[in-house]
This record gives sequence, structure tokens and C-alpha cells, in this order.
Amino acid sequence: LEALNHSVGRAGNRILMTCFAAVASPAPAGGWVVRYSNASHNPALLFKRAEVADGPAAPKGSFHPMMEARASRLGESLPPTFGQAQVELGPQDAIIFYTDGLVDEERPPSPDAGEDASRAFGQRRLVKALGEAVMLGPVAVRDHLARTLEEYTQGQVPKDDVTLVVLAPMPGG
Repeated sequence: LEALNHSVGRAGNRILMTCFAAVASPAPAGGWVVRYSNASHNPALLFKRAEVADGPAAPKGSFHPMMEARASRLGESLPPTFGQAQVELGPQDAIIFYTDGLVDEERPPSPDAGEDASRAFGQRRLVKALGEAVMLGPVAVRDHLARTLEEYTQGQVPKDDVTLVVLAPMPGG
């Protein structure tokens, strides 16, 4: 992040950007160790399978925002200070990375809704959709969230980038 911050900072105050960087390495006891730093991006969500009872869905409290190692946006401060944190992922754990385009995406206006009615997909809907699919694995999370967002927006073309990455250790590796 420091090298990227330097490049963005050299462009002048015309550019500011957010970034969440993570590096996953095999853990000695199995699973992964994930080191990360956050330059004012949406915090990734950590899901720890051991905290959840067996069942078809995970409760909303199962997703923990990764708020440690948070810093200013890239290009905002020179010299930079980017902290680093780490988490361990077991075989059924996951980290969900997403862009603001996902949670900020809006549904079409409804004639029944008042002007102040929130139309953004939002964090609560994201966590609800994640909980409905996380027990089924990363591909199910991706597919379910894409379907849920498309239904919510009634198939509108997104106004911003919509990015979702589900990081989960593969069984046996």
C-alpha cells in the first residue's frame, strides 16, 4: 500500500482512492493466515464457521467487520502510515471482500415509497444474503448474492463497479 500511496500521491490531489489489500499464506496447523491492511475501503467481513451452530443459514452476527489496520485513503497523506493486522482462517471459514458499488446499488423508485425511503441495497441486505448462502460455500455465496442483487435492482445496469470476492481455504489445502 505504501508504494501505491506514493504513486497516487504523486498524481497530485486529483486522485484519492480506497484499497483493501490482503495476503493469504498457509498456516502451520492448516487453514490460512491472512495479513491485511485497509486504506479506507469497506471493511471485509470475516465469517468463522466454529461460531455458528449447524443449520441452513448463518445468523447476521456471524459476520465480523475487519476494522483493524484501517488508514486514510491512498493519496490523502504522505508519508503514509498503514498498519497491518492478521486473522486465521480454518477450513470452513471465509472472508468476504466487496466494493461500495454492491451496497450502494439502488432499486428503481417505487410510486408507493416516500422520497426519503432508502433505496440502497445496503449492509443489512448484504449480511442477510451472505447468511443465507455462506454455509454452502464460496460459489453459492457468489451466485446467491448476484441473484439477490439482480432481483433487488430489478435487473438495472449497475451505476458503479460491483465486486465480490469470497476467500475460503479449499479442503485439504
